Amino acid sequence: MTQLERASLKNLHAEAATVARAEQEERYDELNTRLHQAIYDGAHNPSIASVTENFRQRIMPFRAVAGTARHRIHESHDEHEALVTAILDGDAAAAHAAMRHHVATSSLTVLDLLSERMAQSKRAG
Repeated sequence: MTQLERASLKNLHAEAATVARAEQEERYDELNTRLHQAIYDGAHNPSIASVTENFRQRIMPFRAVAGTARHRIHESHDEHEALVTAILDGDAAAAHAAMRHHVATSSLTVLDLLSERMAQSKRAG
């Protein structure tokens, strides 16, 4: 990442901290998207950026389900903290581990919420 990209990433993350504390879900979702995009762009790898953006678009409906879990704002921000710190420190191994953890935790949240909704639907119907 260039110095300008690193500064932008740091500023986005700081702004997201304020929004997360206020539990402003819609604004946090917007900043979350911008933060992820800054990371893709900062990698300077168009192929990976394209694949990742395509994947994010495909899972958007499931991410919307995860977004309904208010606790996920705080967890997501904490996960971003580890990731952003690793990126700014130039620690590729820590960034990799932080991103894997973030993706796994987000995935488990979505699966748990979908399972819960299916169970509710069965009880109601």
